[in-house]
Amino acid sequence: MEHPVSLIASLTLLAAAGTGRLGFLTAGELADRCNDSAPTGITYCFAYVTAVYDTMRAYEIWLGEREFCVPGTISQSELRRKFVDYVAAHPDSRAGLAASGVAIALKEGYKCVVGLDENAKVDGLPGLKLVPPPAAPASLPPPRPSLASPSSPPPASTVPAPATP
Repeated sequence: MEHPVSLIASLTLLAAAGTGRLGFLTAGELADRCNDSAPTGITYCFAYVTAVYDTMRAYEIWLGEREFCVPGTISQSELRRKFVDYVAAHPDSRAGLAASGVAIALKEGYKCVVGLDENAKVDGLPGLKLVPPPAAPASLPPPRPSLASPSSPPPASTVPAPATP
């Protein structure tokens, strides 16, 4: 007997084969569900947006880097509103993947205003403090602060390989 998970996955792939997609939802389709008055649509929206939020937060903790800075606690309704507002303001985003649209909406809607502070911790991540950066001279663009602690080595994936003689 085939494993139940394998059977479900096989049936899902067969069902998706006729659509030309493997279950990917566009940001527009998700936004439509988020604006739906039916309980199933709005529940789907809350679950999807919250799952992307939770996944991003898990990666932030795992990687030790911030993608967005939510002030205090946040409700599912607020997450939904940020996504819906973003898609409404950026109609071209409707064609993109839903998960990417949610991620971009959260990054844009909850930008981190950071100043590096070795003693600061936000949700357990070092070197982050929600403070305005110092004003830059009018002739220069403001610097883009690194979210990693200055004493931290870069992640292993970004360290260049040593040159071979």
